[in-house]
Amino acid sequence: MNGVATIVLAGGLGSRLGCDIPKGCCTVGGASLYEIFFRKFAVSKQPLAGLMFSSFNINESVKFIYESAFWGVDYLTTFPFEQGLSAGGKPDGHGGLFEAAAKSGFLSYALSRGIQHFNIVPIDNVLAPVSDPDFQDNHIAGGYDVSLKVVFRESVDEPCSALADTPAGKPPAVVEWRTLMDQPNTPIAKAAHAPYGFGVTNMMMLSATFFQTCCKNFSRYAPFRSIPGDSRVQERFLFDVISHAKKVQTVLVDRDKQFYPIKNKTGKYSLEEANKLFTYVKG
Repeated sequence: MNGVATIVLAGGLGSRLGCDIPKGCCTVGGASLYEIFFRKFAVSKQPLAGLMFSSFNINESVKFIYESAFWGVDYLTTFPFEQGLSAGGKPDGHGGLFEAAAKSGFLSYALSRGIQHFNIVPIDNVLAPVSDPDFQDNHIAGGYDVSLKVVFRESVDEPCSALADTPAGKPPAVVEWRTLMDQPNTPIAKAAHAPYGFGVTNMMMLSATFFQTCCKNFSRYAPFRSIPGDSRVQERFLFDVISHAKKVQTVLVDRDKQFYPIKNKTGKYSLEEANKLFTYVKG
């Protein structure tokens, strides 16, 4: 996987998890989310990891990672950078990746290292694999611009973005989860074995060629959009770039093995539940 770099989306704070620290510093099963990511990255043998933080957590995150000595990972294989802000002074969302990657120098650095594909994972998905050989090989061999991992949604009100119901022959589109909560009758793709639709995991691969195109056209490919339920807040959405890709695939993965997003302090998919389910054994 020498031509693959991973980008971890790590701009969030842990406030919703009950932690007054960056989300990546929160502990699950005896290890921080940052440590879990770095341990996986070390095993992957990938040559580069891009770490996208926000202005609200970058200083504390970088300090935490440096003081932990990158958990044995060569710091020269990492590239921290900061996402932008919206007009309201909030982080601009995961769709801000492309502007940030270009302006920070991450993109040009990655290309100089021979990177041909980017693997994107969120820091809050404790099960997200950094290295997924079958998925990555399929993406590369198929010549895809975008490969998007999806899971079966568990219920009609699961707070998880979903594949939209798009016409045959059109690229997949994504309905953001807050839109589904605000407008539950929004059409989404369904099947007999997926009555609640297909949930989008925020795990995806982009070819370097398409990634560069997104960086050059970020204001058009990932424009600011209002947050459903609060028109005063605007974000960029990573999934908006998919409609501009020529060749896209969605890949169904086992959520029990690859998808556990930590979103809350207690209850389903929470920090409390995760600490009951997972134990990290340091080796």
